[in-house]
Amino acid sequence: MSKIDKLIDKLRNNPKNTNIDMIRKILDYYGLIYLWGKGDHLNVKHPTINYILTIPAHKPIKPIYIKRLLKMIDELER
Repeated sequence: MSKIDKLIDKLRNNPKNTNIDMIRKILDYYGLIYLWGKGDHLNVKHPTINYILTIPAHKPIKPIYIKRLLKMIDELER
């Protein structure tokens, strides 16, 4: 099991304990494009997915944004 797989499992088991650095590692691994938007918001997209995910980078990051990111990753793995 790779480090990224362990990190994703950690997020699936406990989405409340997340920081923006963990998210950026996952985004880089999966080739997701992210841009800093207005304020502290991270806009995430991928050429094969037709929507943009906006994640507020405020601490703590709410679990709903982590679940949406995991859903996006699941779509990429299919």
